This record gives sequence, structure tokens and C-alpha cells, in this order.
Amino acid sequence: MNAIDPGLIAIFVMGLMFFSLISLVIATCVARRRIDMLLSKCSVVADHKATFGGLGFIGDVIRLGTVCAILLIPQAYARKNFIDMKQVREFPSSLRLLIIGAWSLIYLAAFALAVFRFYMYLYDIHPSGT
Repeated sequence: MNAIDPGLIAIFVMGLMFFSLISLVIATCVARRRIDMLLSKCSVVADHKATFGGLGFIGDVIRLGTVCAILLIPQAYARKNFIDMKQVREFPSSLRLLIIGAWSLIYLAAFALAVFRFYMYLYDIHPSGT
């Protein structure tokens, strides 16, 4: 048998998903209050807080994802005058790394799930074992 046991791959992917979920919860708890102070002139952050504020913690996770997009591609938001580039440039690098790292793990886990599904399809492995 040339194929790797799908159970081992599933354990690895589920561990990655669990680790990414924990890192996202930690990043949200650490950053949600500081984001409002550090990006006070950014209308996108204020609009997301007003729109998703009633969702509680999930709304904060959504706002953290928006801030991650702002930190990754600030020029796109600056062109539409949604953000203050000075505030984005002065954003602390440790907090920037925490936010981008947490969301990068989420995308890595989603990619790993897709690769695992392709692996199972390629080797004709059925979840029921038959």
C-alpha cells in the first residue's frame, strides 16, 4: 500500500484546525479592545463594529478578519479613503503578527482540508471504509 493512512492525515488536519481555532480566540481576546484605539480614524473598523457589534465575540472575530485584510492590503482601503494610512503604518508589529498569524493558520487549515479531500479522491478512499 503506497497511500498514507487517512486516519493519520485526518488527525494532523484536525490538530491544525484546533490549533488555528485556539490561536484565533487568543488573538481576538488580546486585540479586540486595542484595535478600536489603534485604528480609531479608520471608518471600516467603526462600521464593522456598528454592524457586527450585536454578535458579541463572533462579531469581534469578523472585525479581526477585516483588520487582517487592512494590514495585508492597506493600499486598496486607502484608495477608497476607508483607512488612515498613518495609523496603519504605526500599528504595532507584534499585534500585526498575532492577527495575521492567526488568520493565516485558518487559511492553512482550510487548504489542508481541501488537499486531504483531494488525496482521498485520488486514492479512492471512502470515509465509510468500503
